This record gives sequence, C-alpha cells and structure tokens, in this order.
Amino acid sequence: ADCNSLKQQLEDRLKKEKSCAKEHRRELDNLSMMNDENKGTCKELRKRVKELENELMKETKAKKEQGEADKKDRDILHMEIQNLKKKLVATEEEVAAAMRSSVESAAMTSQHQA
Repeated sequence: ADCNSLKQQLEDRLKKEKSCAKEHRRELDNLSMMNDENKGTCKELRKRVKELENELMKETKAKKEQGEADKKDRDILHMEIQNLKKKLVATEEEVAAAMRSSVESAAMTSQHQA
C-alpha cells in the first residue's frame, strides 16, 4: 500500500510539474511574441525619428537660406522628435523588461524540472 501511495504521489507531482512547465512555455512564447512586436515598433520609431531629424535639418537649412527662421515650425518638429525618442526609450525599456521576465520564467521552469 505504501508503494502505491508513493507511486501515486510521484505521478501527481510529475503531472503538476508538466502542467507548470507547459504554462511557463506559453508565457515564454507570449513574451517572445511581444518582444518581436516591440522590436518592430522600435525599428519603426527609429526610422521615424531619423526622418524627422532629416526633415528638421532640411527645414532649418531652407529657412536660413531664405533668411527667415520660423522658430515655431522647428520647435514643433523638435518636440515631435523628442516625444518619439521618449516613446522609443519607453518601448526599449518594455522590451528589456519582457526579456528579463522571459529569462526569469525560463529559470523558474528549469528549477521546476530539476
């Protein structure tokens, strides 16, 4: 009777750990998907920042050549660039946090399986 009881306990624990590992795998897959999406967002934001910086540079050059520096337009572009840079930093921080979480989940999964 004791052997059967121990066997049942081991089987129950194994089922529980397999279920836990599956859940961690799902979490890791979700984090990986979020990470890919965030990388794409970061790439788009970097591209847009570069476009705006180029636009600002061209605008500034053209206005200087015309002898007029329309400060309002430059300030608006500059603010938009700053806002996009802040958004980029925030997105990169989200990516880093997702990666840390992914590594921690992987570590927990490894501990459960050990």
